[in-house]
Amino acid sequence: MSGSHRFAFAVQPSLAETVRSVAPDSAVLIPPPILARPPLRLLWENTWLTSLSGFRPDVVISPFNVVPFWRGTLQPRTAVIVSNLLPFASDWRGAYQGGARLRLEALRLLTSRSLARADKIFLLSRQAYELIDERLLAGKAELLPMPPPAVPAVLPSPRHAPTRPYFVVASDLLRYKGIESVVDALTLISPERRPAVLLCGRPTEVAYARRIELRARRAGIHEWLEFVGPTSHAEMLALMRGARGTLVPSRFENPGRVPIEAMAVGSPLLVSDIVPFRDSCGEAALYARADDARAWADGLTLLLDDHALRDRLTRAGHERVGSLHAMDAARQIMRWVDTGEGRSP
Repeated sequence: MSGSHRFAFAVQPSLAETVRSVAPDSAVLIPPPILARPPLRLLWENTWLTSLSGFRPDVVISPFNVVPFWRGTLQPRTAVIVSNLLPFASDWRGAYQGGARLRLEALRLLTSRSLARADKIFLLSRQAYELIDERLLAGKAELLPMPPPAVPAVLPSPRHAPTRPYFVVASDLLRYKGIESVVDALTLISPERRPAVLLCGRPTEVAYARRIELRARRAGIHEWLEFVGPTSHAEMLALMRGARGTLVPSRFENPGRVPIEAMAVGSPLLVSDIVPFRDSCGEAALYARADDARAWADGLTLLLDDHALRDRLTRAGHERVGSLHAMDAARQIMRWVDTGEGRSP
């Protein structure tokens, strides 16, 4: 309950307790564990949630591309946040084959249908206007500001931190994440000066993760590349804070949390020179072309050697995160809720 509003959250079982602790007065709707993963979760949303549960909302907001399609006389106002732009990036969509390609095509279709039917569309980056057909946006889209991350006052001592200088890549292993640029950059730095790089994330694309490992072994730098695997949020932030810097070599990205989190904990950034990162980081990062191994090696060397540069980037990052406000995005969404814009007659 917030003022005259009542809220219900449809979440996976793993998130239920978090939602209850943050919003104890809200209802929590949970799909059965067997239906917790897509596409079965989408089936649950469009059958039980919309028709069988007796749940009758006035407004439905989906934070992950696809909004349930309500049927019958009840037609709540709907808003959708486009959090995944990959299905609209034709070059990268075409890089996938088989089941992965089918999933992207299905998500593009479902997202497009959601955008066409939604009363409001919230985008997370300027590039969304370039990738999504403007007829789907139809004058009902606006950008949401990125909120600052929640950083615990006390971080644990990281369990995986090496004793030598190291950098962190905080990312699931997906082919558009550009991790091979970091591998190739390490080969260009002499062994006596070469830093360790920790890969913190799930091997989501197993074949890609194996290619990265094989590439590192063939290049003779596998001792400097540590596959940490899935890492808790607190551990990740602690590793970032202790690192010489955080690396984000993605070739494609909808603005993610990693650069903002790195700035929040004072970790200097070396990121791909793509529009979303320029928008997120401004002067608080070093930039390198995604496929330019020499540029990445030069950036790593600068962050290793130049203490004044690291201090400058850390200060700029703190200033940038300090200009973000936790409630700005929520207030923007609630303004739309309160105006009644898009209300069905």
